[in-house]
Amino acid sequence: MEKLIDKIKERVKEREKKRVKEIEKEREKEIENESENEIESEIENEIESDVMDNGYFYDFRKNVFTGKMDKNYISMFLEGDGSELVSKACAPHSSSMLGYNFFHWINKEHKLTITFNDKKEITYDEVLFEVKIPVLNGKKEANMDIVLRNNKTGEWLFIESKFTEYLNRGKFEMSDSYRNESLYFKKDYRDKWTRIIDSISGSSKETGYWNGIKQEICHLIGLTNWLDKCVKIKGKEYNNEDVRFINLVFEPDEERFKNEYDKFTDYKKLYYSFYEQLRIEKLIPSNLKMEFMTYKQLWKCFENCKELPKGLMGFLSDRYMDFAFKDK
Repeated sequence: MEKLIDKIKERVKEREKKRVKEIEKEREKEIENESENEIESEIENEIESDVMDNGYFYDFRKNVFTGKMDKNYISMFLEGDGSELVSKACAPHSSSMLGYNFFHWINKEHKLTITFNDKKEITYDEVLFEVKIPVLNGKKEANMDIVLRNNKTGEWLFIESKFTEYLNRGKFEMSDSYRNESLYFKKDYRDKWTRIIDSISGSSKETGYWNGIKQEICHLIGLTNWLDKCVKIKGKEYNNEDVRFINLVFEPDEERFKNEYDKFTDYKKLYYSFYEQLRIEKLIPSNLKMEFMTYKQLWKCFENCKELPKGLMGFLSDRYMDFAFKDK
């Protein structure tokens, strides 16, 4: 059975070899009419690969569409935690670069309309990356991978992007800070969240991608703080706009990557089990819509979009969607 990450790396290395060969051919044509000294100089300037032997890029910019990233987006990533651009973003299976490559082009002139599970269609004209959200008072803020906005209607979409993270399984662990009532912006949440955390801790004997659920808890507490106007996000207070929070997950092809697909399915089940607990405890704010969405579902929105940059669909298909779930 094929391994997803290995095949993604192989694809990147294949494309890089093809790029280098094309440059070499162009160079051969150029030196046909050059002098002997010029030819020697060309030979000395060996063509360097952008990809390491392990399939990682030397520079994160080579991991993005067009090989360039706007300085404003670079600043957003640098403001986030984990030195994303220094190490993680160089991996061809980086979830942050997956999200960047899908959404970086969105602006007032180039908009994306997304169809949600409730069939509602919302158009977005602004994208932000690594957005900080206050969770517990005086503690480290959470980073939301992607935030989309419609500046005309005020609608928000908060996105936690997952590529292959669900392959990393482990037990559920949550800081004791989440049991400290004094750290919550609204004290009445503490008991409900403690029950949720204790319940998950007691039932998570089997390993799974529990870190994804931990992130959901952090982000949901942070969004609740904002919706209750206890904190600001990007300097803005909540102003009764439509707000959605989705877990956007890459679903691998079942036939080619059965092991990875099974782990994706396990995480999806974990998410919906967690969602049901939230519903029972009434911890999903009435002014927040949550859902689980795959990149395959999002891809259908891209297929209907007329405002995409030239060549982006081909890039995304070659780098990502060729490995995604195929309809039978």
